[in-house]
Amino acid sequence: MTLKNRFFRSATWDGLAMPDGSLTDDLYAIYENVAKGGVGAIVTALTDVSPYDWALEGSMRLCSDLLIIDYK
Repeated sequence: MTLKNRFFRSATWDGLAMPDGSLTDDLYAIYENVAKGGVGAIVTALTDVSPYDWALEGSMRLCSDLLIIDYK
């Protein structure tokens, strides 16, 4: 992978997703601001991939095809 620099935004837990795991405007704003800040790569936050897995409240979820649009 070729990156424009060596700055990474590491995976974190933001706790701002909706109960169904969909993304909020606040989450979009976080990633937009990080990207505008010039990082070379962003590793997204904790994302549950099972409808029965709740690691932490407010976690992003990608356990339904209906949620794919949020992550594009």
